[in-house]
Amino acid sequence: MTGGRRAVGALIGLRHLATSFDAVFLNAYDFSVSSSRHEAAFIERRLYKRKARALPIGVQMQPRNPAYRNDKSPQNVNLVDCNSLLEAGDSIAAAERLDRVQIEYSKLRALLISERTKKQWAQTDVSIALVSANEESEGQQRFTTMLTRSGFETDVSSYRDNYVSLPAGRKPADFYDQNKDKRERPLVSLAPRITYALGLLARYSEPQVIIVSHAFELYWPMLNFAQRNERARVGLAFFGSLLDYRWKQGGLFDSENPIEFFDLDDHSAELLGGIDLSGRARSQVAASPSGSGLSRL
Repeated sequence: MTGGRRAVGALIGLRHLATSFDAVFLNAYDFSVSSSRHEAAFIERRLYKRKARALPIGVQMQPRNPAYRNDKSPQNVNLVDCNSLLEAGDSIAAAERLDRVQIEYSKLRALLISERTKKQWAQTDVSIALVSANEESEGQQRFTTMLTRSGFETDVSSYRDNYVSLPAGRKPADFYDQNKDKRERPLVSLAPRITYALGLLARYSEPQVIIVSHAFELYWPMLNFAQRNERARVGLAFFGSLLDYRWKQGGLFDSENPIEFFDLDDHSAELLGGIDLSGRARSQVAASPSGSGLSRL
């Protein structure tokens, strides 16, 4: 029997034992024999399904191999940071002395689609709203339902998972006054999840991504996303008057910056129920020098 036939025979045997073999052992197996690629893929899919059945409720496992993704997977995506918009609403409500200011999410989605057309971007494959929530809260469940009805797909994660880490060795009591009538909320950031999504989209040849967020933590990943692939496009959409000041320092408003900016101040009356932010000035700050060894990766 030739070496190729032996490999095929061994893989056929593994097919019947896939439900009992450990995934680490199978991943270490050499699937490089060209005549057995289909068999190897079958085994990997079996393992994926078996693992997915064993995961806790609410936890989803994704295939490790990008080849299993559909060739038509979305690459022209809008990513909306709902926590950032919630904070913007709170800030505007305090400035305007209002109890509450809500974003009109259906109008936001329509605006992003319109801006893509106006600036000759590819049309949206999917708009994803990222939500940090307590899934036991009925109010937050209604919020997620509203997003779905507004045309968004939702990515809901536990609010505890999105707390910004405290300095090493420190406790929440060191930073948040527990004696206040209204306790301060710990800082929440969805920037890591958005950055991860941006990394997934970076493997496509011509991705076009608009991110709705104020978080400056996204600056370098977005800049690198555009610089590594000259056919990629990445844009930031937010209220210019409410951005983290470091966006201005980083040169976001410079014409040569590869991150395109969509200023929601110009559409604030429509998005905020009549509140107009378009008169607020944006101060320009000189760009600071930067550099990173990570660009070598």
